[in-house]
Amino acid sequence: MLYKRFNNQTVFDELFGTGFNKKTSVRELKDRFQIKVVAPGLRKKDFKIDFEDGLIKIEFKRDADREGLFTKEKFFKSWILPEGTEPEHISASYDAGVLSISIDKTEAHKPKTQNIPIQ
Repeated sequence: MLYKRFNNQTVFDELFGTGFNKKTSVRELKDRFQIKVVAPGLRKKDFKIDFEDGLIKIEFKRDADREGLFTKEKFFKSWILPEGTEPEHISASYDAGVLSISIDKTEAHKPKTQNIPIQ
């Protein structure tokens, strides 16, 4: 299971909308975990994705000038990944405004089902 560790949005950001809030989803599938961030209007190079000590971090910051108003947009989320996850098991793509991160499960993370006979 993936655990959301923290979100560095401030109370001010949440109350007044100065933060860059994006819809995220985390799903556990049979062979992988999947994180999706809905973030239209961005470019691949706008994102920074890091993996360190079992923690995956997604970050985005940019300055924008919209209709003469200068704004700062930011987004940061992180999740603790299952123990034993290696960076070579993580891939990311950005298409049609959705950032998708796929974390392949290792054999240790895959559920094992064993039939128990009834006596």
